[in-house]
Amino acid sequence: MSFKTVRNLGLGILLLIVVAVSILSYAVMSSSAERLENIITVEEAKMKKWHALFEVTTDAKDSLYDYYLGRSELIAPVSLLIKKALSEIEDVKNLSSDENDLAETDLVVKELKTFRQAVYAYGLEVREGYIGGTSTKEMEDEALQAAHRIVHLTREALDGITLKIENKNMAILKVTEMSRKVLGVALVTSIFFTVMVAFFMGRALARPIHELVEGTRRVAQGDLSQEIRVKSDDEIGELSGSFNRMVRDLREQRSKLVDKNYVDSIFANMSDALIVTTPDKKIRTVNRAACGLLGYGEKELIGKNFNFLFPGEEKVFREGTIFDRLAKDGRVSSYETNYKTKDGKTIPVLFSGSVMKDKSGGITNLICTARDITGIKESEKTLIRQSQELIRAHTELQRIIFVASHDLQEPLRTVSSYVQLLAKKHEENLDTDTRDFIGFIVEGTKRMQMLIKGLLAYSRVSMAGRAFKQIDCEAVLTQVLTDLAPFIQSNRAKVTHDPLPEVMADDVQLTQLLQSLIGNAIKFRGEEPPRVHVSAKNDNETWIFSVRDNGTGIEQKYREKIFQIFQRLHSKPGYSEPSIALAVCKKIVERHGGQIWVESEHGKGSTFYFTIPVKKERRTSLPAGRGGGRKDERRK
Repeated sequence: MSFKTVRNLGLGILLLIVVAVSILSYAVMSSSAERLENIITVEEAKMKKWHALFEVTTDAKDSLYDYYLGRSELIAPVSLLIKKALSEIEDVKNLSSDENDLAETDLVVKELKTFRQAVYAYGLEVREGYIGGTSTKEMEDEALQAAHRIVHLTREALDGITLKIENKNMAILKVTEMSRKVLGVALVTSIFFTVMVAFFMGRALARPIHELVEGTRRVAQGDLSQEIRVKSDDEIGELSGSFNRMVRDLREQRSKLVDKNYVDSIFANMSDALIVTTPDKKIRTVNRAACGLLGYGEKELIGKNFNFLFPGEEKVFREGTIFDRLAKDGRVSSYETNYKTKDGKTIPVLFSGSVMKDKSGGITNLICTARDITGIKESEKTLIRQSQELIRAHTELQRIIFVASHDLQEPLRTVSSYVQLLAKKHEENLDTDTRDFIGFIVEGTKRMQMLIKGLLAYSRVSMAGRAFKQIDCEAVLTQVLTDLAPFIQSNRAKVTHDPLPEVMADDVQLTQLLQSLIGNAIKFRGEEPPRVHVSAKNDNETWIFSVRDNGTGIEQKYREKIFQIFQRLHSKPGYSEPSIALAVCKKIVERHGGQIWVESEHGKGSTFYFTIPVKKERRTSLPAGRGGGRKDERRK
């Protein structure tokens, strides 16, 4: 519970108690005062009437005595006083509502009437001259006794009224005492609630203050990770909010300081030359790498225009074009240029830049980095020179192979022809061994001719390759199947295919590639009729072609060698001659920028894969790499 809530609740309870006690006390006192006022008013009026009655009765009795003693000659005043007394007692009766009071007034009225009759009779006796007689004496005694009784009753009535007023006063005192007790209880209750409110207010006030003190202690120790919960919007809540804002500001400032130190450390220790400039290209900051590269001290560079570091021929930098582009696009990347050092030396660098902006989007700094590419440039020159030498050597080697292969065919044909002529001419004189030797010579020359043809085909892949163009692979496959139709029919083979794409390729070499792969699939058949399936699928930037067969498969020990020149494709008897077809296939695929590999299981057929990029410009140089590399990648 917040301090403000406790405070408001406590004040509300205290106010409610004070108001309730005040209303209760006012109601009690008001009711008591009203009842007292009514009682006193009525009783005072009755007391006045009784007092008047007492005086009238006393006067009547005294007048009767005076008449009796002869001090007065008239008895009429006594009768008048009795009449007045009757009038007074009627007024008292009208003011009385209590049955006892009414009975008392009736008794007084009766006595007054008795007194009046006795006085009247006594007066008649006196007027008739019967003074001193028994009857007169009786009337006189009766009148005096009645007067005494009336006075006595009147005095008792006065005493009763006085006692009643005193009793009422005592009741009022009791009510007043009760009111005082109620006020005392209310006061004690108010004090209790005041203490409770003060206690809770103290706790509500102490808790956030304790949290503030603890938070301040932690902040002083460097812990800026915690914040105080704001539970109210009163002064304590505002203080807590201010403390949290202070902690956030401190955290932000420390983060900025750490970031600045971190960035400064990176700038100072990065290997690339870093130069930070103002939007008008005044150098503001440089790192050690920049000073080491340019040969200037830091103070020599600060404040200088960045353009002076570029040689005169670097117009795109000296005229500011690159900086206009940097300001427009926000960055430039890997732009080759040159820096001019303090001693006038020109250093090739790879320039990159970006901009720093303020919250409103205005450019505050240009951050420029440069990497010394002197070594790269020298390596490029060396690589270009070596590449040119390699191209020349490769071209010369291809020419030599082509010429040698072409020139060797004629002597081999001559040897084969003359050996066969000799065998035919001297057939009758030749023994069995001689005939076998001549057969070996002829067969050897034929194998040599096949090897030379393979070398010619291998060399023509690079030397006689044509420009790439958009080729429909289905049309190429149709042509291949037409060319291989007799071979397919003689082996009872079946060749199927999925829809094939269009690619950028050399159509002649692509035909040669498919013809070799399909021919090998049929040639190395199993016990069942050959089944060959050609398909292709897109793999992002390349087309992956596959030629799957149900042939004999390839043993594991041959899979690494089948794409090398003059390697036997199969160990099966009847297929022992060295093969160059797959080496030619590999070279064709590599010329197209692809790779070739095989997946096979001995006795269960093989699947040859090769790739062709989705879009590929013509290649004229021999690509690096081995065909087997793709196979290994697929297996992984």
